[in-house]
Amino acid sequence: MARTELFSPTGLLGNLASSILGSVLGTQVSEESIVGTWTYAKPAVQFTSEDLLTKAGGVAAASVVEGKLAEGLAKIGVKEGAMTYTFNEDKTFAIAIGKRTIKGTYELNGETKEVTLNFGSGLLDLKIAKLTMTLTKTGDNIDLVSNADKLLKLIQTTISTSKNSTLSTIGSLVANYDGMMIGFSFTKK
Repeated sequence: MARTELFSPTGLLGNLASSILGSVLGTQVSEESIVGTWTYAKPAVQFTSEDLLTKAGGVAAASVVEGKLAEGLAKIGVKEGAMTYTFNEDKTFAIAIGKRTIKGTYELNGETKEVTLNFGSGLLDLKIAKLTMTLTKTGDNIDLVSNADKLLKLIQTTISTSKNSTLSTIGSLVANYDGMMIGFSFTKK
């Protein structure tokens, strides 16, 4: 890829910068705006601090992490089109990865752009009763990001895999970048 393509609005770094800025500039989030089925497109990486983004290499670091996440998630079956999140009007949700589906209720705080997924007491094997994620909506796309530990626990439980080394590798990679949250980018189905 030529240098000019790399930095163009549709080039690798242009797309990444747009994604990162989307976390700051994303459109207003309401329950009506997220109702529907969202299909996984790629990993999402966002910063909790503008300082990390402005530091030299911040965008490049996010690009590396996104690539490693995509590679690791693909190894455990999470690839484009293989996972969906469905948010219903009655505040219930369903996460489907492969043949496994987890259901629960959700609460959305439009001001903080946080959605809390409540898994309920019926999922004792999940070992997390709820997960709060930051939700960014830009057009027909949403990003759901969170700290790595709980998100990786959710993935591990949902796919019922013994490939813990892949998840550990992803966790170690993210731990190296303080102020970075990971998650998923979805498109409206």
